[in-house]
Amino acid sequence: MRRGIRVVLIGQDADGRTVDDVFREAKAFGVADRIQMIQDASIDEVTKHQCNSKTSIILSAREGSCVVVAESLFADARSQ
Repeated sequence: MRRGIRVVLIGQDADGRTVDDVFREAKAFGVADRIQMIQDASIDEVTKHQCNSKTSIILSAREGSCVVVAESLFADARSQ
C-alpha cells in the first residue's frame, strides 16, 4: 500500500472476526498507521465518509442486496 493512501474501514464485528482482528492484521503488514477503523457507525457518519471518498469497496459476504453500491454512486465515489 503506497504511503500516501489513507483508508477508512467502516463495519461491524462478524462471527469470529472483530475490529481487533483486522487491526492486528494491518499492524502485521505495517499499514496500521494508515487505516482508520470505525465500528458500528451511524448512517450520518457513513454518509460523511462516503462523500469524502475517492473510491469505495465492499468486503462483506452478508450484505444481501448491498445498498452500499448505490450509496457510493450517489456520494460520487467510484465503486471497486
